Amino acid sequence: MIDQFATLCRVKELHEQNSLRTLRAKRTAVEKAQLAEDDQRTIVAHSAQTLPDREAALFDAIMQVAVTVHDIDETKHKALKLREDHQALADEVERRVQIRMRCEKERDQARAEYQMAQRNLDKFNMIKSDLETQQLLAAEEREELEIEDLFSKGQALPT
Repeated sequence: MIDQFATLCRVKELHEQNSLRTLRAKRTAVEKAQLAEDDQRTIVAHSAQTLPDREAALFDAIMQVAVTVHDIDETKHKALKLREDHQALADEVERRVQIRMRCEKERDQARAEYQMAQRNLDKFNMIKSDLETQQLLAAEEREELEIEDLFSKGQALPT
């Protein structure tokens, strides 16, 4: 019985180690997601800071120069493209926030699984320890009974 519990405890220990590896991987994923989000926020901040200057540079090229309506429309489209590109960068921040939040949720689930695995391992280790103690006590009691039987019958101790 104790051998079966020892095997079961080993299985639970392996499960706990696997849960810990998973938890560490999820923590790393959260850190990477946070770094990616921070990097993207930096890119968006730089884009927002330089956007007016980039738009002004587009319009400066056609200011005080004879241009056609087509040139003006083309410059407007370029300015709109700049804004769309900036918005795409801002949308990427939101996407990365969602990724980080998903990673955090997975990390929290992995933490809960790890804690459950720890509790199960502790529980089975305690049961195994109790069984071992009971087995030792039973063996000690049997030994005492044998000694009592030997002395009560008047037999000599075997050598």
